[in-house]
Amino acid sequence: MRTLPEPAGQWLTLGGLERRLDTVAPQLGELARRVQAEGRWDDCWTNSLNDPPNHLTYGGTLVHVLTHSMHHRAQLIHMLKRLGVPDVIEGDALSWEEAQRTV
Repeated sequence: MRTLPEPAGQWLTLGGLERRLDTVAPQLGELARRVQAEGRWDDCWTNSLNDPPNHLTYGGTLVHVLTHSMHHRAQLIHMLKRLGVPDVIEGDALSWEEAQRTV
């Protein structure tokens, strides 16, 4: 869990969200590489945010994060198309990665 510096509203802007992602994305990648190197995909951690707390595997949690982000990309694609934005990319992870390299 993280406590973000005040003012809290700064983290709800596009720039603030980008700064948060730039911080945590490398940390998530490092965690995934460590879990793989140590063969800990099926090891459990405790999610204390739930009441009662529940136990989840590292592998399942990493898959959840990746598939959940695709869900949000699909929502963004739908909204952009509904707003009439031209040339909205397909939205799979490889398309987004390619688009980022050309920006």
